[in-house]
Amino acid sequence: MDMFHRPFGRRAFRCRTCHVRFYATPHPALAAASAAASHAKRSGKPKANGRSKRRRRWMVQAIVFAVMLLLFAFFLRYLTREQPSSSGIGQTPASVPASD
Repeated sequence: MDMFHRPFGRRAFRCRTCHVRFYATPHPALAAASAAASHAKRSGKPKANGRSKRRRRWMVQAIVFAVMLLLFAFFLRYLTREQPSSSGIGQTPASVPASD
């Protein structure tokens, strides 16, 4: 996200008290106004950001687990299926063509 703000001369900062990330210009007067606007937009729940990160991390882990489980199932299916033989080995005498 920094690559969208950097061309406009804005840098990413983090509040020391609530650890909210905000973008501000290097000029001190404008930086204070931007920080105040960022605090005004925050919700009253200080732990909400941490919960969303944990939920996202849990969802990524669940998706990776599901993909790995599917790959394992396909691998087991590949191992347990019966391979058709290409030569006459293993064929019953009735299915072997007669050589006259």
